Amino acid sequence: MRVIGGISGGLVLKGPVDGSVRPTTERVRGAIFNILSGETYINKKILDLFSGTGSLGIEALSRGASHCDFVEKNPKQLEILKTNLGVTNFLECASLYRQDAFKFLENLEGPYNMILMDPPYKLTNLSSFMEYLSSNSQLFLAETIIVIGHSKRMPLDESYGTLSCIDSRNYGDNAIKLYKSMEGK
Repeated sequence: MRVIGGISGGLVLKGPVDGSVRPTTERVRGAIFNILSGETYINKKILDLFSGTGSLGIEALSRGASHCDFVEKNPKQLEILKTNLGVTNFLECASLYRQDAFKFLENLEGPYNMILMDPPYKLTNLSSFMEYLSSNSQLFLAETIIVIGHSKRMPLDESYGTLSCIDSRNYGDNAIKLYKSMEGK
């Protein structure tokens, strides 16, 4: 697994220690950042929920994001994430939170320009999580982009509260949806 683009492009990231984490594939990460324009993330504040190895947030930092908050509840994965931030020299522009994503959202310090997440495919309440996410208006700026990776066998709605789907793609069993906040600070 490696960083695809930007100043850390080509650097190899440490992968998960066991099968408990399914990192976002290079193909899917590449597709996400090819869909997004640079103005979405360059010099912007990013939130990476369900961070795992940190590959999504690190990709954003490599391509010019100014700061990324990484949220991961698994302590072993958090250590791997910290190692990956060290390898890419992004420790100083990152904050790490060992927390459940729901708990983090209760106490967050948003807003964010972009929210990235690729939760475990076994997360069965993904639609409920999206409803909860959309109800947290302090998360969003006027045009915050939310990128979510999910199994195409677990489809997501076209909108949740003030979030509207602006793009959707499938890559094998992997699917990505991009939502845009229609309200915010």
